Amino acid sequence: MKQACFSPDSRVRRSLTAGVLYLSSMFSYHYIFLTSPFPPLQLVMQIVREEIEDNGIPANRIVIGGFSQGCVMGLMTGLTAEYKFAGIVSLSGYVPLHNRFMNMVSDANRKTPIFWGHGDADQVVSYAYGKQSVELLQANKFNVKFNTYRNMGHGSSPQEVRDLLVFLKESLPEKTPAL
Repeated sequence: MKQACFSPDSRVRRSLTAGVLYLSSMFSYHYIFLTSPFPPLQLVMQIVREEIEDNGIPANRIVIGGFSQGCVMGLMTGLTAEYKFAGIVSLSGYVPLHNRFMNMVSDANRKTPIFWGHGDADQVVSYAYGKQSVELLQANKFNVKFNTYRNMGHGSSPQEVRDLLVFLKESLPEKTPAL
């Protein structure tokens, strides 16, 4: 059964939120507010299209997701794509463009399961932002499960990894039902 795993490389750039620190990031935050169309989203969608159309990976065997900025990219990709994915993973992130995001989503992934993990001690992406993002998605009838990890900062934990593995096994069963 064909499946694919890919991770676009992020380059080192000055983070507007971190001042003069240089961090590895998928995008500079000004893209979210000033740039249209969003270049990193186009790059990820191009990779997804190639996996589906050129390499024969069924969209229902793809889980889209990421951590922090990758979470934002995963949500934007997964919820605006025309393809129906197996799942979406959102770790320590937030829904971008709260005022406009719901106008951008497609119906293709409204029922797609979303795994959301966030530490309640996250010092980079506030736990409150994650929780508000989940509430926005749930209010708009998305299939999202919010997992809180006690005393976890901006990172991961063994429990989050275990929970994520359960989600992936459920989202990508060995035998997929016939379409």
